[in-house]
Amino acid sequence: MIFRILQIAVPFVWFGCLGAISFIEAPLKFTAPNITLALGLGIGRVVFQTLNRIEIAFALLLILSFVFARPKGKSWLYFFGIVAGLLLLETAWLLPVLDA
Repeated sequence: MIFRILQIAVPFVWFGCLGAISFIEAPLKFTAPNITLALGLGIGRVVFQTLNRIEIAFALLLILSFVFARPKGKSWLYFFGIVAGLLLLETAWLLPVLDA
C-alpha cells in the first residue's frame, strides 16, 4: 500500500521541486539587490547540483516502489525510462558542461 502511494506522490513532489527551482528561484535570484552575476551563477550551481542529487533520490525511490508494487501494464516502464534517461543525460553531460 505504501509503495502505491509513493508511486503517486513522488512524481508530484519531484516535478514540484523541479518547477519551483527552475521557474521561480532561478530567475528571482538575479533580481535580488546586491547579487552580482558571478554570485548568482555560483548560487545556481550549488542549487542545481543539490536538486540533481534530490532527483536521483526520487528516481531510486520510484524504482524501489516499482520493485515492491509493480503497476499493471508496461507504460510505466516507458515513462520512467524516458525520465531516467533525461536524468542520466543531465547528470552525466549537462551539469558537468555547465560547471566548466
